[in-house]
Amino acid sequence: MDSAKQPNLRKYFVAALVALLFGFLATVNAHAQIPTGYVKLNASLVTVQTYVDSACVDATQCQYIVTAVDSFGLESVPSNSVVATVPPTGTHTATLTWTETGTVAGYNVYAHQGPKAPLLGSPVEN
Repeated sequence: MDSAKQPNLRKYFVAALVALLFGFLATVNAHAQIPTGYVKLNASLVTVQTYVDSACVDATQCQYIVTAVDSFGLESVPSNSVVATVPPTGTHTATLTWTETGTVAGYNVYAHQGPKAPLLGSPVEN
């Protein structure tokens, strides 16, 4: 086969490598935005604008942030934090709701573990 007519496989390999590297770096950067002390609560993407955390301790405050995830798996910056006060009634639950701000594949919900977390943005108390 004439070398002038052969596909430039090296060009395709480099383009694929760059795309893979870009995707990896974007994912690393997205996850690096989650503040220290927060842990993800959902195992798979939350696809509605509501999440119920049933692991709260009664008569305490639980603090949360939410991120949006696009169809490529890239995560947005975290929302402002919200503090939910769980009553001493034995419910052990906090229900979070938010509004959709665009087309997303789903959401991740994070709770702060340990001592009271620093508030992100303007906190909203429930």
